[in-house]
Amino acid sequence: MEEKDVQRLIDMLYNMIDEAKSAAFSAEKCTINRDEALDILDEMRSKLPLELKKAQELIAARNDYVAGAKKEVEKMMRQAELDAKTIVSESEVIQQARQKSADIIHRAEERSRELYRVANTYTEDALRRTEEAIQAARAAYDALSDQRKAQVSNYDVLLAAEARLAELNAQDIYKTTGDFIVSKGAPVTGSIGGEWAVLGLARSGRDVPGADAYYASVEEYVQKAMDENGRLNRSRSTENSRLILALTAIGKDVTHVAGRSLLDGLDSMAFITKQSVNGPVWALLALDSHSYPTSGDVTREKLVRAILDTQREDGSWPVIVSSQVPDVDMTAMAVQALAPYYENAQVKAAVDAALTFLAGVQNDDATFSEIPGTDASAESTAQVIVALTALGIDPTADSRFVKSGVSVVDALCGFYVTGGGFRHLMADKTVDGMATEQGYYALAAYYRLLAQKTSLYDMSDVTVTVPPDQPVTPAKPEKPDTPRTGDESLLVLWMGAAALSGAAVLLMQRKKKRA
Repeated sequence: MEEKDVQRLIDMLYNMIDEAKSAAFSAEKCTINRDEALDILDEMRSKLPLELKKAQELIAARNDYVAGAKKEVEKMMRQAELDAKTIVSESEVIQQARQKSADIIHRAEERSRELYRVANTYTEDALRRTEEAIQAARAAYDALSDQRKAQVSNYDVLLAAEARLAELNAQDIYKTTGDFIVSKGAPVTGSIGGEWAVLGLARSGRDVPGADAYYASVEEYVQKAMDENGRLNRSRSTENSRLILALTAIGKDVTHVAGRSLLDGLDSMAFITKQSVNGPVWALLALDSHSYPTSGDVTREKLVRAILDTQREDGSWPVIVSSQVPDVDMTAMAVQALAPYYENAQVKAAVDAALTFLAGVQNDDATFSEIPGTDASAESTAQVIVALTALGIDPTADSRFVKSGVSVVDALCGFYVTGGGFRHLMADKTVDGMATEQGYYALAAYYRLLAQKTSLYDMSDVTVTVPPDQPVTPAKPEKPDTPRTGDESLLVLWMGAAALSGAAVLLMQRKKKRA
């Protein structure tokens, strides 16, 4: 009998019984071959233990596999728990490290601030003592007779000490005032706290706080104020000029402001000269600031001629031609506008006459007054500094503008208010907005000169960003007899001449904001 497994033997026995013939008279009984049945059962009995053993082995193997899998899962779970604890531990370590690092940095910053405070205190104290010593030396020297003064062999040491002290003071005032203006936050379109602050900060190399917000205010102003001729004011072209200077300083395209061009408002000589001398001066400064093209009946030649034709015989310029009142601020601004044309013979003669006038009316303390003989002001003193630097003249070194060892820059610093800013008049006790902005950009003009950079209003060093899909502003035609494209002057827009009458006062008054 061939080798068969238990399942096959069971099947054979089942088939034998199923196919057997039924017994007589009984459907439930059958007749099978006893020997064959017994042989099948014997073989099943012999094979069953082996089959059971195999089954048991399979069950055991299954149980071992399940147990092994369970152990592996438990091991994985234990490892996961351990990893989780490690991650938490590492996270805590990182947090602790970060906290320790922050504590170290905080202590370092505190230490740095303390050292800075101590250093400042020491420096201020040393500077104060040095200043007192220099002032005492100056007083002692001035008290000497001329004969005794001639016997002093080291007077140059005193002069050098005074110059160095003044320079240190000016540098500190420049920085502190810049910080003060920045602390005021984003400028807003307007003469004070607006364009002049923007120009001063930008030309000093500082970032303008809230520049985007400021530009948004400019766009809003242009949308509301500009008429169909591109004019922001029906009688003052300086509104356009002022914005052109400020926006150019921060690299904005003045030909695409809220969809309008600020240059369009400077296309009429009749309109520009409505402001007497002021209009042509600022229009020329604005156009020359970045070599902008002229339009309409306006040309640079006409603007220069309009300025030259209004100069007084003494070399000064008035704010209002009809008044013929010599005005230091207006004279300085006219020089700023004409500076790029200095190589022209007529311009040179006019500027030289203006410098002679300014040197002649400078006060004994090296300050300047808007109207000679009146109180000195920071604004007038600042305007002269800008004018001199526009011509490439060092205002601390030109003997024409140094009085008893005090330069015009030293004189401007005399208007400084501790903490930042300038007062309008020497007798004032508080900071004046216009004086502060003009004083600051005058110092910017001075330090730009020392650094051999372009002058305050010559913004050829500024990269103007043209909006996408907009044409680049065409290049300006060459100027007649001009050595370079300057662009100086700025600050004071409307000076004050209280003695003038009616409408004239309205046109010129903007320069002073008396506290």
